[in-house]
Amino acid sequence: MEDDGYVRVAAADDVGGPPFVRVTVEGTEVLVGRLDDGSVRAFSPRCPHLQQPLTSAFLTGTTLECPFHFYAYDLDSGANTFPGDDDDLALPVHDAVERDGAVFVRVRGSGPGRSATS
Repeated sequence: MEDDGYVRVAAADDVGGPPFVRVTVEGTEVLVGRLDDGSVRAFSPRCPHLQQPLTSAFLTGTTLECPFHFYAYDLDSGANTFPGDDDDLALPVHDAVERDGAVFVRVRGSGPGRSATS
């Protein structure tokens, strides 16, 4: 683990999306993907609406859309952007960076001292 709390999860060349790379970071399952602009994002592998898998979700800009019921989430904030939905379902998102040819994730709300596996 890095001193800043980030954990190496994959080689940068292995991260695309969709489909996204599934990893476990500090005991938390996470999907890691790359946006059209080349930046990386890390987020929950399940849609908060009905817990459907997001491995092959649709990605437009920073918006992730569940392929099952089309709930949509902003990957910067996790906010639910499904049109007309009053429900406050947010997608858990985590910090992700790319450096030195690798992708690193820091699970939000986590403490130091754990490792990542893929």
